[in-house]
Amino acid sequence: MKTKNIIFSALLSLLVIVFSCKKIDIPNTNKVAVSFASPGANYVTNDITVAPNAVIKFNFTITSESEMETVLIFKNATEISRETVIGNKLSFTSDKSFTADAAPGVYTYRFLARDKGGIYMGERKLVVTVTNANDMNFYTIKQLFVPDTVAKTNPTYYSLSTNEAFSYSNVGTKSNLIDFGYFWDPELTGNPLAPKGHTIYALNITPIPAPLAIYDISGFTKNATLLKTITSPTFANLTSSTLLQSTGVTQLASGTSRSIFQAVGKTILFKTAAGKYGALQITYGNQEKPNKDTYIVFDIKIQK
Repeated sequence: MKTKNIIFSALLSLLVIVFSCKKIDIPNTNKVAVSFASPGANYVTNDITVAPNAVIKFNFTITSESEMETVLIFKNATEISRETVIGNKLSFTSDKSFTADAAPGVYTYRFLARDKGGIYMGERKLVVTVTNANDMNFYTIKQLFVPDTVAKTNPTYYSLSTNEAFSYSNVGTKSNLIDFGYFWDPELTGNPLAPKGHTIYALNITPIPAPLAIYDISGFTKNATLLKTITSPTFANLTSSTLLQSTGVTQLASGTSRSIFQAVGKTILFKTAAGKYGALQITYGNQEKPNKDTYIVFDIKIQK
């Protein structure tokens, strides 16, 4: 037994000597460099404090020693932009414009890269602090998913009065709170000549398109929210409750719809069944498919 202990101790000492002489590399979890430029007004290059609804722009370049495949922007925990790196995969430059929140708070923007295998390569963060409030509510980075047919747990309905999303399975007796829903229409509202796309609709839509017929909403309250796509004023320029109402009264007097194909970046005016005027803008759609993992990210302005 004593001989075994002596041999073990000798081997242990040898291992200590070997590993103490060997350099052990510590993995670098941030393998990219992110820089920001300011080619004009409203470009953000460092942490900044802005007024509600301010236009904020980012002109950024990400460089890496190894190839990048995808560059993403997150606002807090939500993905708001995704771009594929084409050509030179060691350097990527992009220019993005967003609207700051109306709600006071601290918002972290993350600019990050992933490789071909989807592995995180690194990032840089900028913090945008919004101060002051105004006479309207501004909800940002809201998210709705395509209705799922099995579990029926995808958040696919939205309440403007409570600022929350509902799925078919958890809405329960709260269908009276739903102001609009979302689905991806393979043939927009059943019209084979219309383009496919992300669709916002009020629950009193008639007839019910095939993608929505999977849910029995016969017992739901079907609020008749008025909706209309406009080009002027822009979403960013709708900066007060007064302007939301005056624009809504004029624009919603005719040509309203309860189902709208919504391209990213366009503005939808609305008037809720409760009489509140507002506007919404889809800022991001993760894909153009009817799959249950398809979703949109959107911002909303509504009268208090």
